[in-house]
Amino acid sequence: SALADGAFAKALRVDLVRMLAPYNLSPEQYFILFRLMEFDGRPHRELTDPALDDRANITRLVGGLERRGLVRKEADDEDRRVSRVFLTSDGIALFERLVPQIRASRAALFSEVAAADLTAMHRVLDALEHALRP
Repeated sequence: SALADGAFAKALRVDLVRMLAPYNLSPEQYFILFRLMEFDGRPHRELTDPALDDRANITRLVGGLERRGLVRKEADDEDRRVSRVFLTSDGIALFERLVPQIRASRAALFSEVAAADLTAMHRVLDALEHALRP
């Protein structure tokens, strides 16, 4: 099946890359903006995926976003060794411009799937995510 061989995930990524390309943004950079919209001022280390140990990649990605003026880094007030990452107004504006496009694309994709099937899919994905947590 397409799900089993990763074709579905690849197709979703290709679609996301296509939507982000006009903004010169990678899916990984979009994910960082997304995480910061959930909780602005996250410590830099909280932007990494512990399963991937991607600290070096996150440093590079945040640096690119910072050079473009989409995020800024500040030392933590209580622990100067901790670097916190904040969205700038340009970062927020870009994210808010992208979200409706991405939601519309995903809604169109899933419009062909019955509601009961989507509910079952969410249950399965939640169970798998729970099972994979350390």
